[in-house]
Order: sequence, then C-alpha cells, then structure tokens
Amino acid sequence: MDHKGIVIWVLWVEKNYATFNETLWSQKQVYHIIWLKLVDYGRNSWIKTQVHIKPSLF
Repeated sequence: MDHKGIVIWVLWVEKNYATFNETLWSQKQVYHIIWLKLVDYGRNSWIKTQVHIKPSLF
C-alpha cells in the first residue's frame, strides 16, 4: 500500500465504523490516524531500503 492508499484506507475504515457503530470520528482523530499510518509506512520503507544498501568500507 502506498501513501495515497493509506488515506483512502483510513477513510474507508472511518466510514465502516460510522455505519456499524453510529459514531463519527472527529477530524483530529482521522488526521492523527493518517499521520500514524504514514509514519509507519515511512519507517517500513526505510527498513526495506536499508536491507538493500550494502555497507561501504571507509
């Protein structure tokens, strides 16, 4: 899932939560969840990048 997919996924989860629990998330809560997922995405991407980088000798 790329960064654009994260936003769509969070909005889809929010919609389902509202449908089944009849409770809307605040805008602040939605932004917070999106931020956490984007940070997690970035962290995982960095870990994958580090695996492909070979250590250089100085």
